[in-house]
Order: sequence, then C-alpha cells, then structure tokens
Amino acid sequence: MKLKKPNQVSIETLEEVPGGAYILQFDGGTIKKLGVGGYLVWGPDGKLKVAQALWFGEERTTNNECELGALLGALKWVK
Repeated sequence: MKLKKPNQVSIETLEEVPGGAYILQFDGGTIKKLGVGGYLVWGPDGKLKVAQALWFGEERTTNNECELGALLGALKWVK
C-alpha cells in the first residue's frame, strides 16, 4: 500500500509558512464500545514522518474521544 500526501491544504505551498509546516491526518472510532484511532504526520519536506495506529479499548468509548485521542497523539509527536 502506498500512502499519498494530502493535496488539499489551506496554503499554496508549505514554503509559504515560515519554517515549514506539518500536516496531520488523524481519525478514530468505536465498535461495540472498543476505541481505535491513528494518525499520520507529514513533514515540511513532504515526507511521511510517522504513521501510528492506536488501540484505546474501553478507555475511550465514543467516536469523538477516539478522534481527539488520535489528534493528541499526533500533536505530542510533533512537539
């Protein structure tokens, strides 16, 4: 499977942002009260920096909680 960098961002090129920009893609959801999620982080150079799958289990039981958990994971990685 080949991952493609997203092509819809709010700026024309990453070079327009001082110091470059990271693009985060994340999602999460639940099935029968078991939470899962994941994220991709693309660097200013356009290369994939990290891809992470997450298992929340019964710790997060709504779609919103799982999506937020995936976003937080991506932001911690960028930090």
